[in-house]
Order: sequence, then C-alpha cells, then structure tokens
Amino acid sequence: MSIVSADQAVAFVGTRHRREVNIAAYSREEAQQRLDSGDPWILNVWREPKIFLTGSEDLLPQPSAGISGRQPVEPGAAFS
Repeated sequence: MSIVSADQAVAFVGTRHRREVNIAAYSREEAQQRLDSGDPWILNVWREPKIFLTGSEDLLPQPSAGISGRQPVEPGAAFS
C-alpha cells in the first residue's frame, strides 16, 4: 500500500468518525531503532490499539527486552 492510498483511506475514516487521524511511516529498521532507543512517542503508539489497513500486529517489530517507555517514579516524588 502506498502512502498516498493509505492517506486517502485514513482521511475517509477520519471524516466518518469525526476524528483527526495521522499517518507516520517508518521503515522496519527505523521503527526498530526508535523502539530500542526508548522513543516515548513510538512506545506509546506501540502500546495503544491499532487499526490495520494492511498487515497485522504480529508483523510489527517489538521493543527490546526491558524497554517499556515508562519512566520509574520515586515514591513521594513531586510532579511538575
């Protein structure tokens, strides 16, 4: 599927559901690198439910062991 045809399909879904839908396209290698480096945005996307126009969840690269995207919070720590 080309990015153009994906954009057209996503625009239709966004209009139909009255939501903004964005496309981010990465090569498998770039996605794996972002996952392995702990990129917070991509880790959040990987944790959330997805709707696949083609393919399935089991085809996605997975974060390396120990990468969760969540920062530990010390007990009693203040939030800013």
